[in-house]
Amino acid sequence: MIKTRPFRKSGFRMDEFVGAARDHLRGGHPLPVLKVNSTFPKGTVSEAEVWFDHPLLTGIAHEPQVFKRDMNSALTYGYIGRTRGGRNGIVDVTERDGNVAEHVSGFLGSRAGREFMGKYGLNPSNLSGVKIVVHRKSGRRVVGVWDRASNRFIFFGEASYKR
Repeated sequence: MIKTRPFRKSGFRMDEFVGAARDHLRGGHPLPVLKVNSTFPKGTVSEAEVWFDHPLLTGIAHEPQVFKRDMNSALTYGYIGRTRGGRNGIVDVTERDGNVAEHVSGFLGSRAGREFMGKYGLNPSNLSGVKIVVHRKSGRRVVGVWDRASNRFIFFGEASYKR
């Protein structure tokens, strides 16, 4: 069981999260996670956890300014499910997402993806691809999976709509 340290929208400070991430990466400290609201299915609100796998957490620890908007979007809007565009937050990856969808499915089918699923005790049949939407001209998205069984979002990397 992985010990976690929760961070919520109320009183969130990026520098505290980054400090907790650095402590965790050095070893012996809890994994910092975001606690977000999920408004999906429509009309319901529940709390979910957002985890970042080590390669992505390392990026957050070393370049927090690159990920600040993504984290604020996840905290502010939470999980909103499917969208036709124009909304920030944690959103389902669909076939329409092209290169982003290919990146998620390619990772999950790879050796690294199988190790990732084993590390977090994930069952592939309970997973859906997700992305954090923050509108950027670059098309960059933080991507990961939603484990419906535990109501956890675990982000593992970045992808772009542009090839």
